[in-house]
Amino acid sequence: MEYKYSRYNVVVKDEDGFFLHNTKSGYMVQMDKMNYETFSELNKVTDNETLETFKNMGFIVYSDTDEVEELYFNNMRMKYDSTKLHVTVQTTNMCNFSCPYCYQDHIPATFDQNSQEIFIKFIDNSISRGINNIRIHWFGGEPTLNVDCILNIEKYLTKLQANNNGLEISNYITTNGYSLDANLYKNFTEYTNIKDIQITIDGPEEIHNLTRITHSKEGTYSRIINNIVSCLKIDSDITFTIRINLNTNNVNYISEYLTEMEKHGILTNDRVDFSFQQTHDFNHEKSDLYFKNKNDYAKSLIQVYKTIINKGLGIPRYSSMKYCNCLFDCINTFLISPDMKLYHCSATSGTNCVGKISEDGEMVLYSNYYSKINRNIFEKEKCKECKYLPICFGGCYNLETLGDDECIPEKYQYNELIRLYGYESTI
Repeated sequence: MEYKYSRYNVVVKDEDGFFLHNTKSGYMVQMDKMNYETFSELNKVTDNETLETFKNMGFIVYSDTDEVEELYFNNMRMKYDSTKLHVTVQTTNMCNFSCPYCYQDHIPATFDQNSQEIFIKFIDNSISRGINNIRIHWFGGEPTLNVDCILNIEKYLTKLQANNNGLEISNYITTNGYSLDANLYKNFTEYTNIKDIQITIDGPEEIHNLTRITHSKEGTYSRIINNIVSCLKIDSDITFTIRINLNTNNVNYISEYLTEMEKHGILTNDRVDFSFQQTHDFNHEKSDLYFKNKNDYAKSLIQVYKTIINKGLGIPRYSSMKYCNCLFDCINTFLISPDMKLYHCSATSGTNCVGKISEDGEMVLYSNYYSKINRNIFEKEKCKECKYLPICFGGCYNLETLGDDECIPEKYQYNELIRLYGYESTI
């Protein structure tokens, strides 16, 4: 059988040789000059064991392989998987914070008893149609301002799971952490299917308190940190994702941020992961808070990753098995507002309504939903020809509709990222 090089190989020259990375398989190897030259003349490689190793790592494929078609197949399979229901539920639009970069209107509305009853009908109807995997993202506003809604539905889901063999439920919550004391955490542990809690901390204390503030402009850092520390003392399987929304104000304070996390016993706790995300200007405010473009952000992100590595921590890697840019690109994945309207994603709350849930718990979808879900990134020439397609899958649909750069930022500094991966593996 004849082989050819994968179209998704990325080769990065380094002072010690070459890094060879495949964005489709996720494998990366370091080669000296001699080994790379051997690899570069594939027709001269006669050792079957070497060829098999290269093939298993995805660096070479059979000559008749169409890798784009393979990605398209896996993308369609994930996108139209009718056995999964992944919904983001706004328990309330209200929030006890007044963050300057927030894109939500916070018009008072709450997931009340009637909404909960309709939602439960919706869950029952979904299961009757073959859904066997449920993932609920509790969201807001600030979801803990309506914690009774969460507990009521979670208790129902627990009973539902007990009566439905094979039903998988794994939920999570995004909260500002201000109300997440030990008592609430115990309730989540005992009465819910919540597996992860995401909390945003926007830097060391003085920097965090510039953006994560109450309506009376008070800082929130100390209270959030104390809550996290208290929760981590409780024996539980619930993990934490500490998110930092990177912007031009906090990006230069990551070392101090990590030092504070270390001081509080959070940085290396086995139940804690860290997530670094770009602060997006979804409202087109053109504030100095936001990066000018994806490349500027990517350069800053590389510096952040270097700081993380120097702290002895691992840096995030893209999954080679993701097959979609975002779960919101898939069917049965929506944001559900308190008035039971369906929105494309959590960044489009209040805009781009794509349907609703009726009183009897049935989905009513509008025509714009179908144009969203049938978006075919494989018809975009720049995507089809891109080496980063397997980790980007067309980028963010919402940014694309806003006329912004939809691509993943890392692609603009990918060679530097590969070098960091290599450096990380040697320490």
